[in-house]
Amino acid sequence: MLVLLVEDDPILGKSIKNTLELEDFNVLWSQSVEGVKTLVDKNTFDCMLLDIGLPDGNGISLCKKLRAEFSKVPILFLTAQTDEDSLLKAFDAGGNDFLRKPFSQRELLARIKAHTREVTGTKANASYRDLKIDLDSREVFFNGKLIEFNNTEIQILYFLSSNAEKIVTRDRLMEFLGKANEIFDRTIDSHISHIRKQLKSHEVNAVQIKSVYGVGYKLEVQESGEAL
Repeated sequence: MLVLLVEDDPILGKSIKNTLELEDFNVLWSQSVEGVKTLVDKNTFDCMLLDIGLPDGNGISLCKKLRAEFSKVPILFLTAQTDEDSLLKAFDAGGNDFLRKPFSQRELLARIKAHTREVTGTKANASYRDLKIDLDSREVFFNGKLIEFNNTEIQILYFLSSNAEKIVTRDRLMEFLGKANEIFDRTIDSHISHIRKQLKSHEVNAVQIKSVYGVGYKLEVQESGEAL
């Protein structure tokens, strides 16, 4: 498995590279945005790790460019930023996940493996009303119109649609995503927030993700039109 690492901190970058190579990953490391172009022109990556703050650019802007060319590759952000606005911008740019610095190498490995694992099982599609999720092609349609989501958000929608009208606990959702042993609650919230934003921008008003306080979420028909 080939991983692109974009990290300007030489100590952290070397540590990440060594950790991944001990797990039999192949890692190509760039310390700048400029160095990425040559790497992506010559290689096909299975996963990308992007620092947000880079000496010659911004990881979020870089993500947008990479996502336009590599629609299916998992992209994970490495960042010291913790505000929700930054997280939403990262997801809007096409990122699948983020790790807050400092993070453990075990957590990094778990996130990478979760996002690059093969989808298994015979049921690869789910639908609810006019919302249809194709897990194999990683596409979401409403009334036949494609709506863009990152891989994690597609999996969340798939699981909620497969359990439509039922309360899905955070634990069940995290277990499905392969993140049951990680501190992931705020990341789930940010993904849900971005999913709602995308649905709203495409005028998907009938199908809503309802928050069940202290428990989890439920996908249901929203009769009143009120925001949930």
